[in-house]
Amino acid sequence: MSLSSKDINKYLIYIILFFSVFDTARNYTYLPAAFGYIKEIAIVIISFFMFRRKIYFPSGFGIWFGIFWIYFLIISPLGFFNNSIYSILRLLILFIKYVEFFLIFIIFYNLEEIANITYKKCICIYIVMTIILLFVNIIGYYIPNPIVSRAINPRLAQGFYNNRITVGQPPISVYPMILSFVYVLVNGKIGVKKLLILACNVIGVFIAVSSTGIISILGILGYYFLHVFFQLKKKNKYTRKKLNLYILILICCSLAIYVFMSSSNFEVQKKFAAERIGRVLKGTLEKDEALNVRTDNAEIAIGKMSFGQKIFGTGIYGYCSEDIPVNLENTYANLFAMYGLIGLSFFIIMFIKNFLFLFKTVRKNIDNNNIYLTLMLLNIAFLLHAYTLDVIGTITLSSGYAMFYCYMIRELQKRRF
Repeated sequence: MSLSSKDINKYLIYIILFFSVFDTARNYTYLPAAFGYIKEIAIVIISFFMFRRKIYFPSGFGIWFGIFWIYFLIISPLGFFNNSIYSILRLLILFIKYVEFFLIFIIFYNLEEIANITYKKCICIYIVMTIILLFVNIIGYYIPNPIVSRAINPRLAQGFYNNRITVGQPPISVYPMILSFVYVLVNGKIGVKKLLILACNVIGVFIAVSSTGIISILGILGYYFLHVFFQLKKKNKYTRKKLNLYILILICCSLAIYVFMSSSNFEVQKKFAAERIGRVLKGTLEKDEALNVRTDNAEIAIGKMSFGQKIFGTGIYGYCSEDIPVNLENTYANLFAMYGLIGLSFFIIMFIKNFLFLFKTVRKNIDNNNIYLTLMLLNIAFLLHAYTLDVIGTITLSSGYAMFYCYMIRELQKRRF
């Protein structure tokens, strides 16, 4: 029996979902770096089938999604001339990774039309994998093994990411858990299963001691509780349910943090996390060495740009030189350095349009409240991570966000009709 393109795309979607959650752990296995290119191949094949039919662009961002993409395609080639240290092949790979940000949104927005798989199944798989990731992180940190372990990577043996229970770069490793936390927090029936998933996600973020992850969780809960507080003024069934959930979430998070704080196995991580949270509350993040390195690199890169480059950009990694041979690990600084003030403005306007779209949506119909709240929290998590990571050039960060975002937008469109 021959497979249709929709059947093939279904299996390719499985591959993308797998890498969306576990790609960061690949550095702590014996797998070669080239293994990660499987996800790029999957995206290219899906795109080949997808663009042979009528497709739709993700709504919510308005025309700014397309404008931002066109500007990206126009300016990116400048990087091949401005970058003096990367090979053409490496720049081409980096270019493809950025193109994937746009393709992955289109793929997930057209998911059920191009693949024999539903959004619900994708989300279920994604959430289950985030729970598995928690145990992979714990086992990989404490137990030497030939599959995924800190002992495999010499940098970890020398103390790299020491005292942080994760088998990948902490903020990237916990990001899928945060997206899972957001979706389960707002959607689904209240019960033991829901609370266990939320507790596992919170514990996973805290034991990895990711400053970005912890700030994201606090920001998400802060906005969520504020939203519920204002909704309590409206006496309806929706707010009564939310009040019950509000209480259960408090209990869930309290239990998760209690486990983290009371277990002697996490003593070092507990102190590390307390120190990082303290920096946030005291406003002393400037003492964070990793953040200082990012800031210094951004200042050097931007300082070398001409006036014209500050307006239009230097192209894909065009700012890189012997002084700055690496990613700036800050989406806003990256966009400014590569695509100038114009490119950064398009990105910001795209999200401003998105927020305005969401505000209008909830104001028109209270029944869309869950969708509105989920999308707002997803945007908060995504934009907070953009401050310390390259969310556009990292498929692990963009694909999970794109999947949840496109599903919620699609649900909103169904309710309109």
